[in-house]
Amino acid sequence: MPKGQFSEHKRAIIGFDTTPALNEKVWMDQSTGIIYNYDASRSLWLSAAKHTFEFARKGASDGMYLPLLGDLDSVDDVYTAGKAAVIISVYCRSKSGNNDKSFELRKNGQTIFNFSYDNALNYTNNNLNYTITSTDEIQVYVSSSGSSIRNTLCRIETAWRYDV
Repeated sequence: MPKGQFSEHKRAIIGFDTTPALNEKVWMDQSTGIIYNYDASRSLWLSAAKHTFEFARKGASDGMYLPLLGDLDSVDDVYTAGKAAVIISVYCRSKSGNNDKSFELRKNGQTIFNFSYDNALNYTNNNLNYTITSTDEIQVYVSSSGSSIRNTLCRIETAWRYDV
């Protein structure tokens, strides 16, 4: 076995070189300790650890940005990753209201993804592939069309990316 690699019980080889090799599926960045998996569907090296952040509002939402959960001043209602990342999934749900309400996922004020409830008060998509930088500002906007929704939560999931 080459120096710097070992086999797991599932015979997966984890690389420890300074950059991931083409034949590896799992690689650990020695400078940060972050473990990356090669995501063939996105053709990217993504962190094994996933990161979620949530936007939520108790009460009515309509024609507004959802506040970032835990934001103390709620002035900007934005999320910044702090590292190069990829938005890989979105989940939203409301307790009541317009069951076909539409939303926009925005990066730096520009819409990158539109989605709507489909006659139910929830939406899930695990196949997103939107790259973001460490300073990009991510927001969830609730459209003003149709009636409002109530008690809404939107969860965005990211993985850090390693650019080869």
